[in-house]
Amino acid sequence: MKTQIFFVIFAIFMAITTGVNAQTKQQLKAAQKIEREISQLRGQLASINGQIARESILPDSTMWHRERVRLDSLIIQGNASLPTLDSWRKQRTSVLRRLADMKAEASSQNQLVAGLTPKRDALAKRIKKLEADRDALMDVSISEAITQETPQELSNREVKLRTNSNVVESQELDLDFKAATQQMALDKKNAAPVVADPVKGYFGKVMNLSKYTIYNFVIFERSSKIELKAFTLNPGMIAGEYFIPGDYTCQVKAYGEVIATYNFKISNDTHNVFGEMLHWAVWQEVDVRRPMARNLK
Repeated sequence: MKTQIFFVIFAIFMAITTGVNAQTKQQLKAAQKIEREISQLRGQLASINGQIARESILPDSTMWHRERVRLDSLIIQGNASLPTLDSWRKQRTSVLRRLADMKAEASSQNQLVAGLTPKRDALAKRIKKLEADRDALMDVSISEAITQETPQELSNREVKLRTNSNVVESQELDLDFKAATQQMALDKKNAAPVVADPVKGYFGKVMNLSKYTIYNFVIFERSSKIELKAFTLNPGMIAGEYFIPGDYTCQVKAYGEVIATYNFKISNDTHNVFGEMLHWAVWQEVDVRRPMARNLK
């Protein structure tokens, strides 16, 4: 009879101990699951914050307003031939179209930011709640781990189960580490320095990387074909300039001939150009020979 009572008490003790251990493991797994969700939501939040930051930079129309005023003045004076006046009128039409496009783009950006802001706030609120739930689970798990007795001997089955559990936890930690690494890379990209002027635009460089050829770089606004800036660079020379966001074309000339044409886009994104972070860059490396003189007839 005493033996039966002993076994009943022992069975009850083992059931309680096993239940506490299982409950603690479940709480830890729940906390890890919450942490993974928090990591995913933080990635989404960083992406939305980056998008809001980009869309908050509105296109600067100062240069185009100045160009419109200049063309208006030239047309009103009328001190030019009819073909020249017609050319100025066409340029003015292109400038007005560009200004209208920039106004529409700014309106679209404002609407996008207004739509993203509630999503950002909801994500931040959700992350805060999940962090509180995770901390509460961890506090309970730690408290139970401290109060429960540590088993002195482990069966082969328990050793195997704990080993498998450690492998799973190690894999989960590895996934968390990869997610954290990706998040750090994203945060680093979002934190890249922006070299910009509120009026002139974003900074970039024009580079003549050839050894012997003098190049003339002529930059146009792609849609209107208006020439904005020209750079004549000796071999090895580099020039810096600011341009507002948009689509551009650069013609590279040597000895009066166009030898290359490049299209590029300027935004607040930065690019690694020969080890330097720039918003845009155009360069020419290959040397060209001077063309032979043509026979005169």
